[in-house]
Amino acid sequence: MSTISRRGNRIKVLGDLHRSNFFLANLHHAVELKGYNDIVLDMEECTSAFPDSMLQICSQITAYRQAGIEVSLIPPKGDKLNRLIKNTNWAYLIDPRRFDPSTYKGASRIPATGYASPREQQKVVNQIIDVVLGSLPDPSRHDIAAFEWCLNEITDNVLVHSNSPIGGLIQVSTFKKQKKVVQFVVADAGIGIPQSLRAGHPSISSDTDALDRAI
Repeated sequence: MSTISRRGNRIKVLGDLHRSNFFLANLHHAVELKGYNDIVLDMEECTSAFPDSMLQICSQITAYRQAGIEVSLIPPKGDKLNRLIKNTNWAYLIDPRRFDPSTYKGASRIPATGYASPREQQKVVNQIIDVVLGSLPDPSRHDIAAFEWCLNEITDNVLVHSNSPIGGLIQVSTFKKQKKVVQFVVADAGIGIPQSLRAGHPSISSDTDALDRAI
């Protein structure tokens, strides 16, 4: 269960942070409608968080910070999640005044990393390929080539199409369920796929249609 609430400039997360949409709606309301420029993100009672949600939150907060909006983070009280948000770089991206960049050097994860130029994009893609090669047992040349193509395509789309003021964020994790899994998440603070595609395809009738075409 997850509960996200706002009182004044404080946004509080209680329980699991599975989805970012409610949080981002509260953040938008506090900044754009109420005019707060000093947001407090209270994650003290948060019990779990995941890259797909957290990278969206981090990208939007980073964009707001560039616009002069400061966010202060109250970290989770649970030791495991407290370590996670620091190791993944989420704490630093949310509140760089209080938290240092992640120094995590494990072979199974690349912390959330920003890129804003083709040179930075290629650097982080190369780092990710190194992690994948080091963590997967006997990966085939074909699989690595396909994975690298996906990484380049998605990260490049951020720079070319998103109009994101911060570039993009990417994070990679490897873990084992029934078989080895590599998860990579890319987020930006741009205009979104529907608006980007409609500029060149005026026949698109809905956001769903735009997403289908993008895929």
